[in-house]
Amino acid sequence: MLKCNACNKRFVCDHGQLTFYSHQIQAKWNDLIIQTQNGNSILKTAAKINVNESTAFRMRHKYLHFIEVMAVSYTHLRAHETG
Repeated sequence: MLKCNACNKRFVCDHGQLTFYSHQIQAKWNDLIIQTQNGNSILKTAAKINVNESTAFRMRHKYLHFIEVMAVSYTHLRAHETG
């Protein structure tokens, strides 16, 4: 666990993970994922996880990008296994 000198918030440096360099706790990420999978709006998600709308937007963007990268990696891996 690290601490930001600018805002004094704690964060985890977990390179290669969805929560990499995030100031949000894991529970907020979990709720964001559920809200996203349920198709809820950014405004509703932000209210649910108690963050600013722009923060919820950036978190969702990061989550969707993470899923895309994982899908491409999985597809690439499967292609090498079969052929």
